[in-house]
Amino acid sequence: MKYKTLLIDGPYLSHRSYSAPYKLTTSTNLDSTLIHGFLKTLLSLKKQFNPAQTIIAWESYGTPSWRRTQQPLYKPSRPKEQSFIDQQNDLRDILTYLGYKQYLSPRNEADDVIAKLISETKPTIIFTSDKDIMQLVDQDCQIYNGRTIFDETEVKKKFLVPPKYIADLLAIMGDTSDNIQGVKNYGPKKSANAIKEFGLVEKIPHKHPLDKYKQKILNNKRLTQLNKNCELKECIPNKNTTLHSILNKYELKKIGDKINKYKETKQIGTIDKWI
Repeated sequence: MKYKTLLIDGPYLSHRSYSAPYKLTTSTNLDSTLIHGFLKTLLSLKKQFNPAQTIIAWESYGTPSWRRTQQPLYKPSRPKEQSFIDQQNDLRDILTYLGYKQYLSPRNEADDVIAKLISETKPTIIFTSDKDIMQLVDQDCQIYNGRTIFDETEVKKKFLVPPKYIADLLAIMGDTSDNIQGVKNYGPKKSANAIKEFGLVEKIPHKHPLDKYKQKILNNKRLTQLNKNCELKECIPNKNTTLHSILNKYELKKIGDKINKYKETKQIGTIDKWI
């Protein structure tokens, strides 16, 4: 399939890059692992899929997720090293200066941002490993986790239900990565069989074994469904930084040298021209 858009799950790629089995540092011992890993993977994905546009989705900083308001134990915050925070902030500025569109949404997660964007960006390939996003897969939207491209057939093969039932499946069986507690003794197969029997969890019939857990399941589904109506805000760079100052900070000399050849640095295109 020829994709119009490559959508990147920014938090996923950031954590994946930062957790690499090696560390890259500058001559002043400044950690640059996240930035190097993210840019390298981004370039590789662009070469692999050759999209017309690439967009990165991020989480909203400093505001509690509406999911945590509904369920306080939802996806507990994990402490982040200051190095991770600094690199991610600088990375977002680099990407903005290099012409990439980046979006977040107050009180929403990157998954919700992707769900909102998807209606106007198809055909799309999404780079993520998040199970929730599998519910977006259709004939014009696929997911790549670095190993497998998930189309509708692959989603059903792995999760035993079509993409449109992923939120219902996770509502029954739970999702440990987001700390959503499912129904006891209902694993993937048993949950999938239940969905094959009645479809959407709203249709759990009276006297079915799951009926007594129906309210819990419905509450879970509110967490597992993506918010396609979230308000998007475009990321803008820190006004106290410049592209060259960040490149120098992390000793990204190759990109900087090429950009210096151009007078109009505000319209320098995208990163595949520089690395």
